[in-house]
Order: sequence, then structure tokens, then C-alpha cells
Amino acid sequence: MLNSLFSPSFFVHSSDSFGGGHLLESLLVLLGTLVESGFPAFLQKAFPGIHALPNIHPLFVHFPIALFTTFLLLEIIAMMRRSDRIYHAASWTLYVGVVFAVTAILLGMQAARSVPHGGIIHSIIDQHEGYATTATAIAAILSLWRMVAREHLINLSPARWFHLLLAVLMVLFIFLTADLGGLMVFKFGVGVHG
Repeated sequence: MLNSLFSPSFFVHSSDSFGGGHLLESLLVLLGTLVESGFPAFLQKAFPGIHALPNIHPLFVHFPIALFTTFLLLEIIAMMRRSDRIYHAASWTLYVGVVFAVTAILLGMQAARSVPHGGIIHSIIDQHEGYATTATAIAAILSLWRMVAREHLINLSPARWFHLLLAVLMVLFIFLTADLGGLMVFKFGVGVHG
């Protein structure tokens, strides 16, 4: 189950490298070592659902969905009220969302390797990964933009409206990602023990 969760390669398709992020890799290896050393009996009883998971991707996927959606709502409110404080809250929500999204993608790539699949499921996984990567790339661009060009985003400038359009697109892609994840689990039973 969780023993094979943290292999050195996180990619679904023929890649031997982690692709950077050595700190995250080290943390995941540490967590993997802790998991491999045994899930303590009291934790097995306290968290039987987590103990039964074939991988921990499901524990992280909801954070980017919630954080990116919250960011969009805060951004709209900040624009309507012209509030600098809400703008800053939206920014930090986005930044944290990017961290969780990258983590969810890396764990998802590993999860795809840990569950048997083929045919239609393989195609859905590819599309799911593509949507997740697109949403995260847009979020990263929005984050960098907010850090570098903050003064252009405070007022209701054309740049701010374009920024909002990208945020809507990001949330659309994260919803498409979630939909395909749900399809794999609830229609095809991927990663579910019968």
C-alpha cells in the first residue's frame, strides 16, 4: 500500500528525474521512510481510512481546489471594494494554493504509478494531469505577476481585469481536474479496494 508511495521517480511517463524541488523531494522521502517503518497501531485504529489508502494523493487534492476558488472570490471582493487588505489576503491564498497544487501534482504522478490502470483510465489520467498542470501554471504566473507588478494590479486597470480573467480560467481548469479525478474514483474505482 503506502510502502511504495515514495519512489524516487514521480513521473507517470518514462522520466527518471524528479525535475527539481530537492527540498520537497527530501521531505517526501522522509515521510515515506516514516510510513515504511510502520503505521503505529493506535494510528491505524484512529485513522483506518488513511491507513487503507494506496497513496496519499487524495489527502492533498482538495487544498488547491479550495484555495484557488477562495483566491478568486477574494480577488473579486477586493476589486469590488477596492480593498488593499483583501487584495493581500487573496495574494497569500494564491501563494499557498500554488504550494499545495505542486505537492498534489507530484503526489498524483506517483499515485498514477501505484494503481493499476490502462486504456481509458490512462487517457483520463493524462488529461487530469494536463488540466492540473495548466491550472498550476496559471496560478504560478498569477503569483509571480502579483509579486513583480503589484502596482499595476491595485487599481481597476486593464491589467487587473486580465489578471481576473486568468484567475477565472485557473479555477475552470482546477474544476475540470477535480471532475476527472472524481470520474476515475467514483465511476471506474481507480485506487478503491472492492
